[in-house]
Amino acid sequence: MLLLALASGHLQANPLGTAFTYQGRLIDAGSPSNGQYDLQLALFNVLSGPGQVGRTLPNANVAVSNGLFTTALDFGGGTFNGTAYWLEIGVRTNGNVAAFTILSPRQPLTPAPYALFAANTSASANNSISGSYAAASGGYGNVSSGFASTIGGGHNNTATNEGATVGGGILNKAMGYAATVAGGNLNVSSNDYATVGGGFENISTGSSATRYQSQPTKTHGRVRRARHATAVTQATNRPERATFQTGIGSRSG
Repeated sequence: MLLLALASGHLQANPLGTAFTYQGRLIDAGSPSNGQYDLQLALFNVLSGPGQVGRTLPNANVAVSNGLFTTALDFGGGTFNGTAYWLEIGVRTNGNVAAFTILSPRQPLTPAPYALFAANTSASANNSISGSYAAASGGYGNVSSGFASTIGGGHNNTATNEGATVGGGILNKAMGYAATVAGGNLNVSSNDYATVGGGFENISTGSSATRYQSQPTKTHGRVRRARHATAVTQATNRPERATFQTGIGSRSG
């Protein structure tokens, strides 16, 4: 029986798609192998024992020269999600119908294929990106579900419409077409092209309306909402493309 050992391996991501190349070395009885070989490759989430992830890839007729070989792998989208994986390789000479010889140990995947995870989903785990061309650059618990929607960071923010953007902050929602929430906490832009600059609990509901952040004032050691700021709770389209700026030069009650 032909005995083979994997002495080294290298992974290199392709610029497009979900495929990447694996470059390795085959040793037969202490000498570099030469010829054509069939490979069988599978991902595992453990170094040894059960734990295969996804399907097994059969790569036939792989050329080996002076022990070196290169083969393309494609385990499909969504496989690389930040989990540590090891590659198990089976080898046999091309055309041989005998069982594959499983090489040991499994080879840990280097960071190259994880660029697929970073490019197609998010720089941070626990973000949900379901819209086409959507992105979440960081943070956690963010949901970017609109077409070409973007969330820059923070946590538990949502961008649900086409071109909607949340810059960051906490629990902000950009729900209208091309709506924007720059940051802050609990802000909502719910109409087309509506904008909230930041602050707390601001709502921009009119088409093309803009609401700047309200500035709470402190009175006797307590934070109180400015009278003018509470009087104008929403930016609406009365008239169209209205702009409200609250909390600037207002007095507290």
